[in-house]
Amino acid sequence: MEPLTPDMAAQLKVGRKVSGLVLTEVDLAVPAMGKSGQGDSSIQINGVNVKTLDEYNKELAAAKTSDRPYVMVRFLQRDRDGKWRGRTQDIEPQW
Repeated sequence: MEPLTPDMAAQLKVGRKVSGLVLTEVDLAVPAMGKSGQGDSSIQINGVNVKTLDEYNKELAAAKTSDRPYVMVRFLQRDRDGKWRGRTQDIEPQW
């Protein structure tokens, strides 16, 4: 994950209102990550908005100490028509 910079936003052709983090690497060995791809933009972790790496790491740390077996991630993903769509996905982290 990296912060979404103006240059990245232009390259990914996302609107100016989009902010947050960009998925830059995908570990296909992690369950459910095969459904995510480079360039996806994370906007929430377990219902909490995240716009910085610090916020992202804080929410992942909180999820790690909870009893939940998964982390719910809401992100923007480009569909086959090239339009950005919001998507929610439960991911089982390998702590």
